Amino acid sequence: NRLFQCYKDTDFQTYIIIPANIRILPARHFPCRDTPGDGRLRQQITGSDTGKRIFFVPLAVLGACGCAATICKPTIQEMFNQFLTVVWHFNPTFIRIGSLDIRWYGVMWAIAIGLGAFFFVQFCKREGLPAKLADSIFIYGALATIIGARLGHCLFYEPGYYLANPLKLLAFRDGGMASHGAAIGLLIGLWLFSRKNRMPYLWSLDRVMIPVAVGGAFVRMGNLFNHEIYGHPTDRPWGFRFIENVNAWMNGAEPVYGPPSHPTQIYEALAYLVLFALLCYLYYRKDAGRRYPGLLFGVGLIGIFLSRFLIEYVKNDQVDFEATMFLNMGQWLSVPFIIAGIVMIVYALHHKQTPPPLAEVQALAAKRDAQTTARNAKNNGKRKK
Repeated sequence: NRLFQCYKDTDFQTYIIIPANIRILPARHFPCRDTPGDGRLRQQITGSDTGKRIFFVPLAVLGACGCAATICKPTIQEMFNQFLTVVWHFNPTFIRIGSLDIRWYGVMWAIAIGLGAFFFVQFCKREGLPAKLADSIFIYGALATIIGARLGHCLFYEPGYYLANPLKLLAFRDGGMASHGAAIGLLIGLWLFSRKNRMPYLWSLDRVMIPVAVGGAFVRMGNLFNHEIYGHPTDRPWGFRFIENVNAWMNGAEPVYGPPSHPTQIYEALAYLVLFALLCYLYYRKDAGRRYPGLLFGVGLIGIFLSRFLIEYVKNDQVDFEATMFLNMGQWLSVPFIIAGIVMIVYALHHKQTPPPLAEVQALAAKRDAQTTARNAKNNGKRKK
């Protein structure tokens, strides 16, 4: 906790716990063995460190160990950092029904998918397109995103385990959704939608980036609620102390808090919200979706995956094999999307379109809808007769 600082004796696999207002000079490991000492208190620690010892070492014992110590007051910056550090004890469960618990992470995914449906209804109205297109793209996009996200996590990060246990691919409740897999799945789903409905592929790709950006922010908040995919320890004042044994804690165990760490979930969510605002400006104010096919898609790819690439530098590795990689898996998977985004922006700027005014398009759509309504009413009248 904040009252103590921790030093690890690497020679003897012990932890030395010192009151926080004692500053150790010089900074090195302590030659303390597992033997009795005056005023020394030992206890077992729980969780991943079971079997190692904790030593609360008073000042006299420090002197006996040959380590110089001085009492000092914390600096204003240290006090400020401790005041702002967030001890995050948010319960990941949204609601529990019997033995079934619904987590906030799933709720955030549901909100993201619902926002996608809402935005495509608005896009179709704005551009004078049939409302049935919004229903169709929602089905294709939602299913493809969820399936792609799950397969992406299983095959990119733990292929050996899931290929040996293929039924575990269906264990969504165990966690594991990858944004890169979601992106690939969405690309395939929108291609199938465009082919079936005879719509330009770029039309779907451009417009989907708007709900993807805001939906991605909600999903990252779901990761925050789940106490997962956070960053390296930090001395910045906005660090979060996440519960490391969250599943055991939810089953009644005492929480084990990690050190203050970068809340990378919030970093990504903020980046996606900025991107969402930029895409809305380009679509609604500049009409870029109709004038520059491919531009929104390119800007969206760069905004999502460049921010992901950069934030990965302060994020913990998701799997052990990433520790030996020059770039981690998330960064390598982001590179092709960033390159594709640059290519799409260049393509869009060289293929400017001159679409008809929106007012004219909407008037034609209103006339078409009125004719359809009248024809349906006439047909219903004939059936009654």
